Amino acid sequence: MAANVSSTACLLENNADTVEYLKLGHGRGVDPDPNFPFQIKVLSSSSPDLKTTTDPAPPIQVVFAPTDFPLKSTVDELSKLFQKYKFPSAYRLERVQSVTYAFGARETDCWLHFLCKHIQMRRSREAGGFVPINDVAEDHSWNAAGYFLSWSHVVDLEENGGGIQEKREGKRISNVTLICSGAPVGLENRLKEFLAVSSNVDVIMQDPYALWIPVLMESWILMDDTVWYLQELFGKLENQTIKYTQNMSNENWNTKFEVDFQRLHNLAKHIIHLKEGSDAILYSLEALQKGHKDMHMGEGMVRNATKKSFDYTANLFWSTNVRLSALEKKVDNIINLAFHLVGQQDTRQAKIDSKIFLKDSANMRVIAVVTMLFLPGTAIATLFGSNFFSMSSSGKFVQSGDFWIFWVVALPVSIITFLWWIIALRKKEDVEENRDARDSEEQAF
Repeated sequence: MAANVSSTACLLENNADTVEYLKLGHGRGVDPDPNFPFQIKVLSSSSPDLKTTTDPAPPIQVVFAPTDFPLKSTVDELSKLFQKYKFPSAYRLERVQSVTYAFGARETDCWLHFLCKHIQMRRSREAGGFVPINDVAEDHSWNAAGYFLSWSHVVDLEENGGGIQEKREGKRISNVTLICSGAPVGLENRLKEFLAVSSNVDVIMQDPYALWIPVLMESWILMDDTVWYLQELFGKLENQTIKYTQNMSNENWNTKFEVDFQRLHNLAKHIIHLKEGSDAILYSLEALQKGHKDMHMGEGMVRNATKKSFDYTANLFWSTNVRLSALEKKVDNIINLAFHLVGQQDTRQAKIDSKIFLKDSANMRVIAVVTMLFLPGTAIATLFGSNFFSMSSSGKFVQSGDFWIFWVVALPVSIITFLWWIIALRKKEDVEENRDARDSEEQAF
């Protein structure tokens, strides 16, 4: 069977806008082979019916469906899908509860849910790398995929001594179906490439768990790419912070260090979500490997090959998990460093402000001393320059008989001003005490 596979759309029941059936043939530029052992179906969210064809189902089917979270636009289709393929109730409950770690298995089926934070990125020539499509703080996209793998057993019989009994080989696998709900965009091509290899098809027909391999690989690529995107975003902030740290030793370096702590916090939050998803998929993969071991499907060499593929995929997820752990620690380190830099910057600014304050205080001290020197003379000159005193023709000072009015007005005004100042000062102190008491009660609560 050729590795290069051509695909054409075969529209059934004149339902071109709702259900698309892709039958893959041998080689490039040839007609589809109806006997090809697998079929990929793409279902849109508007599909009114899950009836496919009256022909016998191919040995291997892959169904792409919308997200299995019950939305108003897809709940009817999902109900038909769940009934047709006999989904367990636990599968639906897991998605409703948005679990991050879930793998279940029965005798002839198993399922896996994958929930992981996803950052939508695009390549930017201006930025010289990847940049988020949306603001990182506002990116609420998640990769919430669900997979349900089922198969059936066929018992071959033979005549023996006039009777019919089961062949020595026992049961064999038939009609393997993988249903992908909300799967990544690249999974379809990966499955096509995987199923285009005849040896992979032979392995699946002996060990259906082998069909998990391309699913896990695509999930790992999606997670690993997201980690690298975050690594690139963090690298820019890290270089900026380290560059400022190196220049702080220069006393003439007056550039203000500015950091968006909210963006940095959101970056750390996304990393925590990714770490949760990474840990969860590792636990799920461990449960999947245990389920594969307990099923005892396929010959020794086939099961061993599938086991090795699972081990390799687990190593890839562990590699991403280790990188995530390192990235998480580096982000924590930069956050601490940024706080220290802001603190040092504030301390340096406080020293500059204190020097300015001391200089202003010295200037004010000089002004106060000069004022104190001239104030008595100014007061005396003002008093004697008023109309209460005058110079007689003989050259003597004459005091007015109405001089008492000055004291009647000046003394009460001075007393009232002083009392108003005392009352305002005490009122301000009471307001501050009440505010401090209220803040203390809120902190205690």
